Amino acid sequence: GEGHLDAARAAQALARLAPRSAVPVHYGTYWPIGMDAVRPHEFHAPGDEFVRHAALRAPGVAVHRLGHGESVRLEVAR
Repeated sequence: GEGHLDAARAAQALARLAPRSAVPVHYGTYWPIGMDAVRPHEFHAPGDEFVRHAALRAPGVAVHRLGHGESVRLEVAR
């Protein structure tokens, strides 16, 4: 809805911000527990779409799409 970004708009914002790395984390926040097993395409698709759009719009940004429980350690520029 208004004020929220879908995968394409989030990738457009990523291109404007031009960070070194990005981790999509907000998609699926309000998805009912257990529904990812019933309708996985609706739960996981936004993250996959963001990765695809980001590769086109911001190819210089390393996108880390993490699975449940995964983490990534990013180096901080000094």
